[in-house]
Amino acid sequence: MTNELYQSVGEIKSGLEILLKAEVRNEEKRRRLYERIEVVERQNEKLLDQQEVIRSRLQKAEVMVDEYKRIKQMGRGWMLGAAMFGGGVTLAVSDWVTAAIKAIGR
Repeated sequence: MTNELYQSVGEIKSGLEILLKAEVRNEEKRRRLYERIEVVERQNEKLLDQQEVIRSRLQKAEVMVDEYKRIKQMGRGWMLGAAMFGGGVTLAVSDWVTAAIKAIGR
C-alpha cells in the first residue's frame, strides 16, 4: 500500500510540476503579449497625434487653395474684361479708320 501511495504522490507531484511549468510559460507569453499591446497603443497614439496635425495643416491648406481659386477666377474675369475692352477698342478704331478711308476716298 505504501508503494502505491508513494507512486500516486509522485504522479501528482509530476503533474503539478508540469502545470507549474506551463503556468510559467503562459505568464511569459502574456507578458510578451502585453508588451506588444503597449507598443501598438503607443504607435496608435502617435498616429492619432500625426493625424490631428495633418488635419489642421489640411484645413489651412484648404483655405489657401480656396483663396487661390478665388483670385484665379477674378484674374480670369479681369483678363476676359480686358480682352473684351481691347476687342471693342479695336472695332471702334477699325470703324473710324474705315470711315476715314471712305471719307478720303470720296
